[in-house]
Amino acid sequence: MKTKIPHYFLAALALYIGACNPIEEGDTIPISTEICIEARHHDVPHPELNIFLKYNVDTFPGYYNDASWYDTMLVTDAAGRACVGPVPPGKHWIIGLGFDEHAQQLLPVFGRLPVVVDLEKKPKIDTILYLYE
Repeated sequence: MKTKIPHYFLAALALYIGACNPIEEGDTIPISTEICIEARHHDVPHPELNIFLKYNVDTFPGYYNDASWYDTMLVTDAAGRACVGPVPPGKHWIIGLGFDEHAQQLLPVFGRLPVVVDLEKKPKIDTILYLYE
């Protein structure tokens, strides 16, 4: 008596075996995390703003750290937006530093925002960073 094995069973078995390969040391697993920021000052997008990210900190790290101290630095585009990914899961701080070029004199502008990246609940963050003088 012959038994026929359905084709979909063989395909599923091949996928299962292929997926069970152990991860080699040094290999990376891509995670689909991302932070996108729109910087706004007086409700207008702020281009060419320096945005710094400090990963895995609970308290505000301050504005006056050396740029190399932060984990990531971005510069907003002409629409005031910048994105980075992948980012590690955890509690992070977004810090924006720049100048208000529309004022009569060049004034510094600042902004800060805590964000939480969670692989299950919120792997992608799309937010607005409001700046003030």
